[in-house]
Amino acid sequence: METLRAHRPWLGRALLGGCFAICFATAAQADGSNILGAFLNAMGNAVVLSSWQKVDQQTQDCLASQFNMNPSDLAQQGVLATDPRVTPYIAQCQQMIQQAQSQPPEQQEAALQQPEGSGDPAERRAYLLGRFGKHDTDLIMQGQIGIGMRPEEVVLAWGDPAGKSAQSRARETWSYGTDSVVFVHGKVSAVTH
Repeated sequence: METLRAHRPWLGRALLGGCFAICFATAAQADGSNILGAFLNAMGNAVVLSSWQKVDQQTQDCLASQFNMNPSDLAQQGVLATDPRVTPYIAQCQQMIQQAQSQPPEQQEAALQQPEGSGDPAERRAYLLGRFGKHDTDLIMQGQIGIGMRPEEVVLAWGDPAGKSAQSRARETWSYGTDSVVFVHGKVSAVTH
């Protein structure tokens, strides 16, 4: 950050000025009786959004997929990325990403494969916990599917589908006899029985 400031000393002032301009515009839209309250609310929203912009996209994706914590939803609820309820999960995601990146490509691919062999339920559970988190692991182990699951999780829970049909680039339906699973943008959006 120091290097950025040294080369672009005006950048910090421009960002701060832009924040004040946005906050003032938001406050100006409020009725005259509560301009200060609207201004402070807008400033708070800007601080929350700024905190989440410092978290890289890969970590945000990990939070959403591994812990069902959507950073956009958290920001809308006023939860900072530095909130103690969130920081352990961010740290865990960053550690997982760092470990995956430190492995050679062939080991990264091998780590994605489910362990084969004994079929021990404890081994399978440990593998699933490392990949998908507690919530999705519990569902997979029970042979259930949840909203937001990815295709690989569905295959682990129910096996390969009998058929697949794509309604668009973003929407696909998998058939399992009389049951079907609808994916939108690569995540389960509906399950019908």
